[in-house]
Amino acid sequence: MEIKNVQVVKPFGPLILVAQLPEGFIKKLNDIVDVIKDKKDMGSRLAGVIETESEIPHSMLEEKNVWMFFMHYVEVT
Repeated sequence: MEIKNVQVVKPFGPLILVAQLPEGFIKKLNDIVDVIKDKKDMGSRLAGVIETESEIPHSMLEEKNVWMFFMHYVEVT
């Protein structure tokens, strides 16, 4: 899988990676979201009043080979 149109922008504070992700990668992300979307367990750990924020466990990103894919592009860019 190849990420296209990779750019690093800094419109404010932190750097932001902007890229066109391949369809297969987006499918993996959607599969993860389908599993966790109804788990609302992050709100108490976030600033402000957020009641419906789900957490994506690091283990799921590793299991779907998403974590290393992101890390590769972050390190290269």
